[in-house]
Amino acid sequence: ARDACWYVDHSSSVCGVRGENTPEHPPLGKWLIGVPIKLAGMHPTDWRLASALAGIATVILVFFLALRLLMSPLAAMFAAGLLAVEPLSVVQSRIATLDVFVTFFGVASVLFCVLDWDSTSGRFLPPWRLLAGVACGAAVASKWSGLFALVTVAALTIYAERARLIQALPSIAICLGLVPAMTYAATYSGRLHGKLATVPWSSHSYFRALAHRTVTMWHDQTGHFATSAYQSPPWSWPLLRRPTVHYASVSHGQIREILAVGSPLIWWFGIAAAAVASALAVRSRGRDRAAVAVALCAGLAYLPWLLLAHGRSFVFLYYMTPVVPFLCLAVGWAAARARGAWQFIPLAFAVASVLLLAFWWPIMTAQPISYGAWRERVVFHDCRQRDQPQHLPPDSHGLPQAWVKLLHGSPPSGWCWV
Repeated sequence: ARDACWYVDHSSSVCGVRGENTPEHPPLGKWLIGVPIKLAGMHPTDWRLASALAGIATVILVFFLALRLLMSPLAAMFAAGLLAVEPLSVVQSRIATLDVFVTFFGVASVLFCVLDWDSTSGRFLPPWRLLAGVACGAAVASKWSGLFALVTVAALTIYAERARLIQALPSIAICLGLVPAMTYAATYSGRLHGKLATVPWSSHSYFRALAHRTVTMWHDQTGHFATSAYQSPPWSWPLLRRPTVHYASVSHGQIREILAVGSPLIWWFGIAAAAVASALAVRSRGRDRAAVAVALCAGLAYLPWLLLAHGRSFVFLYYMTPVVPFLCLAVGWAAARARGAWQFIPLAFAVASVLLLAFWWPIMTAQPISYGAWRERVVFHDCRQRDQPQHLPPDSHGLPQAWVKLLHGSPPSGWCWV
């Protein structure tokens, strides 16, 4: 939020910074957060607004994606409804971070890709494929993890064009290569100085400035990192071993907390459904396109982290945010296949998901609750004793000293939600 404010205001007194604090990330997400700040000011409602709208819009996109793939309005409503009540998505849509924009543009790119499958356009550059490329570029321009969306859309497009792949390759290269690159480069407008109408290697070239910024970002992303108490390896994310606490405050014998944790119901059933979809996609030899889409979307959104995070400790559970819509889609896919008595399971699943959200709502939204009520909701406590609420320092001079203390140190070795 402070960087977004700096983008649109350049006032240290208003923004609380004297320059960009997160140059390791691309600018689009910060530009989007900055628009409401520019219009209304640096207030909590305003710097949260862009994220909230992106989260809400993603629910709508999941509905249309599921409707197109599953051909069932009920299954589409079920999948979108699960995303609307999934705790991690709700939390990330209420704060000013970048992952919710990667999620929005990633789901949009997959939807455009699926619409391209059924398009009757005979153009060399089909409109839906072009839009998919723009959305992929926007995902990468929000955060580099948006590359997973580009890989997913490329895989889905190659799958759809497998019968005429040689003829389609030029179109795919332009729509999913050149167009995303141009979209990505355009988002740096106002952040880089240089001329477009000059050779790329000129010292005054915009593209040379972009290349220099990219190299710097790469070093920032792959160098040595300070230890965070909330870092966790990607293999542990589906197990919900170490969620991220975005905020904690202790005052008057009560604790307020914002815990970024996923729904075990949606995550675990979604992963199981995606695995079944993968098996059916192979068994059908690719003829079951819904199963192929579910398997590729869920797999390519998460599995690359298992390789890319090797040797990089500074990764967090909330990086799963772009994966969650496709887990909801996987559960919706499984619900669409339910027959007989199994048809009542989605209703029970939906009710349980809503009840879980209601139960966790106080620790997701910084509502003041007693230590006992907090302990009932935060179920894993294999943590350092000094991090338990009764040992945390209370607020002082309006500052959350508990949050400052929790941030420091290494992550605990066990299952810890503190």
